[in-house]
Amino acid sequence: MKKVGFIILCPERNLGGLKATVRSIKAHYPNNFYLNVVANNTDDSGLKEFNGVCPTIRGGSTYASIINLGIKKNESPWSFFIMAGMH
Repeated sequence: MKKVGFIILCPERNLGGLKATVRSIKAHYPNNFYLNVVANNTDDSGLKEFNGVCPTIRGGSTYASIINLGIKKNESPWSFFIMAGMH
């Protein structure tokens, strides 16, 4: 199932939720692509903290802009969009 990736949406800067979600993805799909997308109001120190958990990019200020950027940066032919904190 390597052709499926995970785009994690984290507009509320939920670091604990992101950690839980990444842990679950790694446990069940260890070789699959995953990427975290945060809102544009995330500061540089927050972005660095998120990047310590998994690859993270800064999106826009709306859910649509965060989803669109996740689609553009996706490395898998198919992806699930999930909110940080889901596992």
